[in-house]
Parts: sequence; C-alpha cells; structure tokens
Amino acid sequence: MKTRIHVNQHHIRANAKGGDLPVLTVKTYKENIKCNKVVVHGPSTVVYSPDKPLSCGAKVWIETEAEVTVNEEPPAAKNLEEIFSLVKTTTTALNALAVAGKRLDADELAEITEETDAVALIAERFYGIDVDFSEQLSKIKIRVDEPRKFSEWVLGEEKPADWPEEK
Repeated sequence: MKTRIHVNQHHIRANAKGGDLPVLTVKTYKENIKCNKVVVHGPSTVVYSPDKPLSCGAKVWIETEAEVTVNEEPPAAKNLEEIFSLVKTTTTALNALAVAGKRLDADELAEITEETDAVALIAERFYGIDVDFSEQLSKIKIRVDEPRKFSEWVLGEEKPADWPEEK
C-alpha cells in the first residue's frame, strides 16, 4: 500500500506561537494520520512536485510502499482541562468570525479549516471527545476574487443568484 508522508507547515507556524499540534501527516488511500514521528521500515522516495502538489497543497513528500510506524502519543502539554479550553476557544473564535461578517479568501478559510481539524483530531484521538466544528465553519463568509472559477471549483454548480457580479 502506497503511503505518503508530508510536513504540515500550518501546524509548524501554530506551534511557533505556542501551539502543540502534530506536524506530520501520513496519508494512505484509507486514512490520514497526524503525528510527530514516523518510522519507515524500508525503501522510500522523496518527491518534489511544485506543478502537481498533493490535494492538501504539499509540494514535497515522502512516498513508500514499505510498512510505517506512527507515533500517536498525545501531545505532552495537553491535559483534559486544556483540551476543553482549546475546543471552547476555537468555537468562540469561529463564532466571532461568523458574527463579524469578515469575508475570508479561500486560502484563509482553508488554513482555519485545517487548524480546526487538528483541534478536533487531538480531542477525538487522544481524549475520546467528539468535536465537530462544521456548523461554525459553514457560517463564515468567503471572499472570492473570481466568483465563476470558485463556484465551478468548490460548489460544483452554477453560482448562486446572490453571488457578486464579475468585474
């Protein structure tokens, strides 16, 4: 089974600001695992593909058919109280973005979505807490410079009637 391993740059940036998120993603056809340590038990290849990145945007990754071992220990600095606080803070921040009505571009929304996914993953995998931020994320408005392209790419349909006119 082909496995791809890449570094999550958003998590590295968040960790530099005091976060404690896993910075590696191990992808197979059936799952994505976030972690901080991966051991590849066999040959592997480092791939740089700037013109054809992975769907997550990674342009450099490791590919292997060999078995991999993933370190899935909970982040050392997090206890249950800190996880509840992190979930509450994330929910509050998402609600504030929605209420403020600030329009985000697609990259900003993707980064926020990735961060919320990381919080949900830590809460669920290591502490058994089921967290879903999809309702809050759905309320955040998107600013798009190319409405037609965005509509075709993301919505997969014609743009809505209230969509801004093209310039």
